[in-house]
Amino acid sequence: KTFEGRDMWIVRITGAADTTTVPRMLMFGLTHAREWISQELPYYTIHKLLEGYATDPAIKTLVDTHAFWIMPVTNPDGLAYSQASYSMWRKNRAKYPTSSSVGVDVNRNFEVGWGSGSSGSPSSDVYRGPNFNSEAETQALLALVKRDRDQVQIARVAQHGRERIEVVPSSLPGDAPPFDLRSPPTHQLRLPDVLETHLAEVLQEQPRRLLPLRLGIGVAGPKQQ
Repeated sequence: KTFEGRDMWIVRITGAADTTTVPRMLMFGLTHAREWISQELPYYTIHKLLEGYATDPAIKTLVDTHAFWIMPVTNPDGLAYSQASYSMWRKNRAKYPTSSSVGVDVNRNFEVGWGSGSSGSPSSDVYRGPNFNSEAETQALLALVKRDRDQVQIARVAQHGRERIEVVPSSLPGDAPPFDLRSPPTHQLRLPDVLETHLAEVLQEQPRRLLPLRLGIGVAGPKQQ
């Protein structure tokens, strides 16, 4: 449950009899409340996998040999407030007794890189929270990452809607990216070709750049105002 008591829904898609024996992919959208478009790729991916399972051999093979965990809306409290009250709201709606300000930037609340590229001021749009992993949304995502932690994870994909970007963990200063979606398949964590093609189609092969992300790969759509 979120701070305001909303459920965080996730869809699992797989054709494997035992999901602990196959590689897993976690995709989540709408970490930032105002980036409404960032839920569309997760929803479209759900549609693509389910609709294509019976008609596309490549998708059937992908689903039968992988487990997909897809959370289209990571920040439901922030989304509700953004749609009803202030469209540019970015954070969740958590409240703490030490401040009259509301909300934490969920994307900057993860332990990895906590304090980098963020603010300690509760009134800031990039407020990192009173401590790392303090938010219900962060804790839910971490629980998913740690679930069956011995299982191979091919990717964790986070959707953003600010601009056309691709970010990989952890993309912090001095870090080398673990792999490139466009590079030859030399890295063990390379995405399956059918999924890579799908992401490339959605992004329309436009120029992309690295930005900080604390929990996984991120792919964003056109710049949103």
